[in-house]
Amino acid sequence: MKTLYLYYSLFFLSILGGIFGVSLLTRIVNPEHYAFVAIILGFSTLVRYIILDTFSLVFSKYCFSSLRELLKYKKIYLYLALYGILIAPVIFYYFFDKNFFGSISLSAFLILYLVFVTFESIFLSLRERIISMTRTNLFDWLRFILAYFSYIHIDSSYISIIFGYILSLLIVFIIDLLIWKSKKIEKEDFSETKKFIDYKKFLYGGGLTWLILFYDRFFIQYFFSVEDLGGYFAIYQITFLPILLLFNSIWNYIISDFMKRKGFCINRLRKGIYLLIFLGLILSGFFLILEKYFALIIGSEYRGYINLASLLILQGVLYSCANFILLIASRNNELKYTQLKTILFVGMVISSLFSLIFGELSSFVVSVIIFYIFFISYLLFSRNIYNKIGLM
Repeated sequence: MKTLYLYYSLFFLSILGGIFGVSLLTRIVNPEHYAFVAIILGFSTLVRYIILDTFSLVFSKYCFSSLRELLKYKKIYLYLALYGILIAPVIFYYFFDKNFFGSISLSAFLILYLVFVTFESIFLSLRERIISMTRTNLFDWLRFILAYFSYIHIDSSYISIIFGYILSLLIVFIIDLLIWKSKKIEKEDFSETKKFIDYKKFLYGGGLTWLILFYDRFFIQYFFSVEDLGGYFAIYQITFLPILLLFNSIWNYIISDFMKRKGFCINRLRKGIYLLIFLGLILSGFFLILEKYFALIIGSEYRGYINLASLLILQGVLYSCANFILLIASRNNELKYTQLKTILFVGMVISSLFSLIFGELSSFVVSVIIFYIFFISYLLFSRNIYNKIGLM
């Protein structure tokens, strides 16, 4: 129980660090520069979800205690290294900002972030949850502080912000190596993992998760404006993102034990989802009522977007509920998991296009919320679906 309390104390400290960082940066960074930060961080989420979706699920039944075991999945790293060194920088250069140094900073950030999430997956599979959350805390606080000083003292551009993020990743990497060397870990037999599952399915699932979470940045930048993306992302970081991180932290805490369970009661799942949505509505309403006070958290240039806060909270809760059900599906039916993820992404794209009729940024968020409601209802009440994904 003490471990649980410590884990969530560290988690909320991490959330506080994120809100503090957004408040700090939005007071000195204009929305256009912040939009480029949003895009670069969006590219990094592909690395995060492919690694964590793969290793956290594949090794959740085993104690992953040897770095040499990564060699069995070396193709993942080859693909992601190619993505970080070549593909993502080229996409960024030609579609977002023709700035060579911007592309180089993106490449350096992605490679270091790949190392960061690899260590995270290792510590999680070793059930070293406190270590995992502590290093996350360190990164969340350091990146904003170093980005702030880089922006002020080096250059007032988004590249300076990413430079601060890169420095924080380097510091955490050094600490990770020290922790790894100091731990005495018993080697286990990993012969079962060779026949566990085809990792390509998880690559596809991780890629879909990235598309779902990154799509809004492409959409807003293309159909609205770069400034709108910067304003939207600042609100996103203090609303949707904390909700998503809370659900992820719950999943990370229970995954090793949960994946061993043979079944899951559909009625219990429904009650849990209803409760979460109800709490999401209360929190969303709370933000709506106190909107003008919450606006003080961010810089003045971003306060015109505060009307998105209550909507993004609700969207975060609904997405997290849908994702939780899909993660349950992954335990028993990986094919169904990827099929449902595909439906989620395609449905989100189609629903967001309807928002263009109204031409308002808030209508984009509302259209996605409506789709999520239909999608979750389908998952919870379609007997054909929950029989196939192992719910009872």
